[in-house]
Amino acid sequence: MRIVARSVSCRRGSALLTTLVLLTTLLVMTVAFASVGVRWTDEQTAGVDDARSFALAEGGAYEAAHSLMQGTSGDLASQGDPVRHGEGLFWVEGEDIGPLRVRLRSTGLVGKGRTTVEMVVEKRYDSIARFALFSDEPMLLGSNTLVDSFDPTFGAYGAQTQVKPPGSSQPMVDQNAIVMCNSDILAASQVVIGGDSVAGPGHSTITSSNFSVSGSTDPSKEEFTNEIPDTPVLPNLGTYVASGSNERVITAGSYHYSSLKINNQAELRVEGPMTLVLDSLETSPGSVLTLDATNGPIELFVTGPVLLDNNSDVFSTADSARDVLIYFTSEEDDIVLDSNASFVGAIFAPYTSVKVSSNWEIFGALGAKAIAMDSNSQLHFDESLLRLPGEKPIGVQRIWWGGGGLPEALAAGERTSPQRQLGIADLDDLPTLDEAIEQAITDAGF
Repeated sequence: MRIVARSVSCRRGSALLTTLVLLTTLLVMTVAFASVGVRWTDEQTAGVDDARSFALAEGGAYEAAHSLMQGTSGDLASQGDPVRHGEGLFWVEGEDIGPLRVRLRSTGLVGKGRTTVEMVVEKRYDSIARFALFSDEPMLLGSNTLVDSFDPTFGAYGAQTQVKPPGSSQPMVDQNAIVMCNSDILAASQVVIGGDSVAGPGHSTITSSNFSVSGSTDPSKEEFTNEIPDTPVLPNLGTYVASGSNERVITAGSYHYSSLKINNQAELRVEGPMTLVLDSLETSPGSVLTLDATNGPIELFVTGPVLLDNNSDVFSTADSARDVLIYFTSEEDDIVLDSNASFVGAIFAPYTSVKVSSNWEIFGALGAKAIAMDSNSQLHFDESLLRLPGEKPIGVQRIWWGGGGLPEALAAGERTSPQRQLGIADLDDLPTLDEAIEQAITDAGF
């Protein structure tokens, strides 16, 4: 009997040990599965938070872009005082990268999600001229042509500092000029462009040796048009002839002449404010034509042939190119700017071709059906043609969009709650989106 009792006891001990091992294994597996489940839940939560922070950052960038039309700089709130929006926080930093373009960096935080996106937008104004040079048909740039830009609020072009950028054969003041053509741009040797050279869709900038451009040569995705105002309807006063040794003056007003001719060695001054319509324009050897916008702007409409003798002089006196605007409206007569000229103003000839001699130096802009710039010609784009001081944009266009790196403090820090990571004491003290936009408008002075 004692032997049987010991056998039953051994079997019972063995069963208990087996059960204990199975329970232990099951417990370990349960803990493991629970751990995996927690990690999976955390990963899912982090994925959702990342998606939400991306959406918040993207939305913030678009809100900042829209606020540019209210005159803001693109800044919305700040990292130290972000916008409170839903369950997240965001702010946007704006940076001017040209007279029209702004880079926006928007950072959004939701839960454990952290995202920064970047967007480059171009502000659109009711501009007199968006481009330094613009043509619909192929554009020819002769050797040593210089196209750059300047801001007349800092003084005349010649009074501003000129710098020769690396790779450029000529010094320039600023690099915000855009050379735009709906067809090809053909650039001879030593051409220098301080800005972008933009050919039309499916076309290109075709260059020669030592071509220099400080910006992009990517073709445009769309074509542009060169629109001008209608020619004013004024009573025709007949022919005007300037002759003799004494300077003749057409005083301020609105006039229409069937022809205007300046004889040999004669001088004519046109004073603003002035609207002048000419059915033809002719200068003779030794003559001088001065467009004087000292007391007001001048608009000149030439509806017929133009003959500028290469031994005549054309000058304009103006604080900026906005003050002297010339429109050549003929569809039949090509324009040859063959006189000696230091011209402050903008010239538009959308229906005909314009050839610019090396004796012309333009401080403004030129737009035509086709353009041919002689060797050594110079055009300095007047940035005031883009907008008036304090003028608000009429629209914005997205130029580039992509991801951006997180601010260093956020990238290196632990992903706790946004409020804790940014050191925000009370979320109720943070601005709403509407409040941040209103503050940005106030900061811009509007």
